[in-house]
Amino acid sequence: MCKQDKEKLGLVICGKVENVLTPANGSIIEKCVDCKIDVWVSPSTLVRASADGISQENIKPYCIDCAEKEINKFPEHEVAFLPITSQQMKEIKKTLGI
Repeated sequence: MCKQDKEKLGLVICGKVENVLTPANGSIIEKCVDCKIDVWVSPSTLVRASADGISQENIKPYCIDCAEKEINKFPEHEVAFLPITSQQMKEIKKTLGI
């Protein structure tokens, strides 16, 4: 998550639709903000962002390739990675077949 004009920006790192055959139940397809490729956004990620006070309009999905470029635009002290919730971990493990 990055700060932008004193408001939290929810930069969400998402799996590309072409690479994730079994997304988490209830996931939605959005476009990567940068390259416009289809990415999966899971329900638990949206819940996590909302719980941290990030408004729906400030949730920005990025594919893994574009996320690094975007994160590097912000000073390091303005970037904070939120811990993964247990529900997000369950979704990740299910997607990976673990």
